[in-house]
Amino acid sequence: MPEKTFLLHYVKRAWEDEVKETAIDMVLNCSGIRDTGRVLNIHKNTVINAIKKKKRALST
Repeated sequence: MPEKTFLLHYVKRAWEDEVKETAIDMVLNCSGIRDTGRVLNIHKNTVINAIKKKKRALST
């Protein structure tokens, strides 16, 4: 039977607010969405969703 393991530290940090804020700042400073995702090691859809949520938060 295989041994069970538990992750203490996740590799992907896309769920962190700090990473999402950095992504928004990069896109606003003329970095492309795909470039931003590549640099921060997150998916491009995560970048798009962060921008959409920020836009909704600012418009209300």
